[in-house]
Amino acid sequence: YFSSVVSSVTVNKKVYLYNSTTFTKANRVKALAPGATVQISDIKQRATGSYYFVTADGQYLTANKNYVAQ
Repeated sequence: YFSSVVSSVTVNKKVYLYNSTTFTKANRVKALAPGATVQISDIKQRATGSYYFVTADGQYLTANKNYVAQ
């Protein structure tokens, strides 16, 4: 996982943007195809230890390096 904020990330595998910090199917907003670039405004850590990004438009995205790259 990324653990510090970056300005943008590029999607490596299909991922979703979420409208909640709970990444469930019901909270999906948009699917992102590999190669898409997303502007990042912040990074947060869950109680479980995993990280997620807050996008520039207020949605949420995984910070897992298997799915996104700087």
